[in-house]
Amino acid sequence: MGKLSVRCEFVEGSSNKFWECVQDGVSVTSSHGKIGGAPTQITKTFPSEAKAKNFFHSQLESKLKKGYTESGKAKTIGKGFGKALPKAASIMKVAMKAAVKKTAMKATKPSGGGKLKGKTLCFTGALAIKRSVATTLAKNHGAKVTGTVSKNTEPWLRKKTT
Repeated sequence: MGKLSVRCEFVEGSSNKFWECVQDGVSVTSSHGKIGGAPTQITKTFPSEAKAKNFFHSQLESKLKKGYTESGKAKTIGKGFGKALPKAASIMKVAMKAAVKKTAMKATKPSGGGKLKGKTLCFTGALAIKRSVATTLAKNHGAKVTGTVSKNTEPWLRKKTT
C-alpha cells in the first residue's frame, strides 16, 4: 500500500493558484485554491488501490497539461488544519480592504445631496472596492445607481493604471 503526494502551482498573469493531491490506499484527496487562501478539499474513495492510483495520475497529467508545475509534496492535506497557511501579504490585503470599507462607510452620511446629485451611474466591470460600498458611496453623494446602462447613465471612463 503506497502513498502518493504532489503539489502543483500555476502562477501566470493574475493567476496564483495551487492544486494538491494525496492518494492513500483506496482514497484520493485533492485540494485546490488561491495560494495563501483557504483551499477547497475533496476526498473520493475507489473500489481498489489501482483505480485510486490511476485517478491520481490522470488528475496530475491533466494539471500539467494546463500549465501547472510540480512544486513538491502536498502541504495542506492531512496536516490537521482546514485551510492553507496564509501569506503575510494576503493577511494585509484582507485587513486593508476591511479598513477601507469601514472608513468609506463612516466617512459619508446619507444626505441625498452632493457632487453627484442628479447623476445616474451604473458600475460595470471590476472595481477596486466592493460594488455594495461603491453603490452606497455614490448614493450618499446624491447619485441614482442602476444595474443597466441607458441613455440617462452618466458617461465616465477611468484610465487603467499600470
